[in-house]
Amino acid sequence: MKKIIVTLAALVSIGGAMAFNQYSQAQMERKAPPKTQPANPLVTVAELRAGEYRASLKAYGEVKATESLNLTAQISGKVNYISPKLRSGAQFAQGEVLIGLEDIDYRYQVTNAESSLADAELAYLQEVKNGEQALEEWQASGLALAKASDLVLRKPQLKVAETKLALAKLALAKAKSDLAKSKIRAPFDAIIISKAVSLGSFLQPGTQVASMYNANHFEIPLPLTYEQWQQLPDEQALKAKAWPVTLSLEGKALPANAQIGRFEKHLSSDSRQRSLIVKVNQPLASAEPIFPGDFVSVDFSGVTLANLWQVPDSALTKDISLWLLDSNNSLKKVKVELAFARGGHSYVRLPAEITQAKVVVRPLASYMAGMLVTPAKTEVRL
Repeated sequence: MKKIIVTLAALVSIGGAMAFNQYSQAQMERKAPPKTQPANPLVTVAELRAGEYRASLKAYGEVKATESLNLTAQISGKVNYISPKLRSGAQFAQGEVLIGLEDIDYRYQVTNAESSLADAELAYLQEVKNGEQALEEWQASGLALAKASDLVLRKPQLKVAETKLALAKLALAKAKSDLAKSKIRAPFDAIIISKAVSLGSFLQPGTQVASMYNANHFEIPLPLTYEQWQQLPDEQALKAKAWPVTLSLEGKALPANAQIGRFEKHLSSDSRQRSLIVKVNQPLASAEPIFPGDFVSVDFSGVTLANLWQVPDSALTKDISLWLLDSNNSLKKVKVELAFARGGHSYVRLPAEITQAKVVVRPLASYMAGMLVTPAKTEVRL
């Protein structure tokens, strides 16, 4: 009997708990959630106005050799010497021997020309003496000097001797020049691109022996837009002083000695733009050398421009616009003209009627014109 009473009590307790839970849930469902007013989006704005800023330009270009050369033989001869380092990429100082030709024939020509010159000098001195003697004999005869012919005074003979002497000197100079050309030397400080001859090759005048480029000077053509050209001083101002530039390769600044060199006077048929030429001096001498074929970025300053707005890069939308706040904290989208960018800021032109504005620093893609917002933080940059 006791066992039955306990069981009945447990069943009653369970039933009561279930009934209480059902009642509580029903009461919660009857209570409506509290209504809250939707808040306007919070935005960070910057108070800005137009000012004067010096233009900063960035352009990209490929490094090119200012001078490149296919070196050729100037005389004929058999190759009997090739510099051991004459390979692609090797560096030669100006005047250093690359290739030597057999020179016995040219040494013979020099010796022969020296002999001919000695004979011509002797003949000239003899003719000078003969002319002096002819003059003395004519004067001793008592005849008037005015009646003496040039032939009697041996003036034509002296002229012939002078001409032969000059010809002998030129022949010796030519022989020495040919002998010097038997050693083919680097015409400037050069980097070898390729070699075209082998030991034992017989060369004729005009035979290519190597190709190379000048290692002292490179240049970088930079195609610029019309707007970028307007941000540069004129050519005379650039020539008045060395206008510095900064080179970067794959995001790393290069310690190259570079400056603006010249302007091109024509438009490229490919880009339809005119190029500014940057000159790089001693490009291989720095700790971070550059080479022809490197694609580099170039940064340099321009002129000071008025009526520009300095805005954070984050404020500029993909379609080059800004979101502004009016006096009612309502959003307005304004299309702007980008002049240049540097150091995390963009420098833009707004419509002339806007002289001061509150600019949204980090706009969202969901913004719509006329949307009300709440300025959470204002950065004053006036």
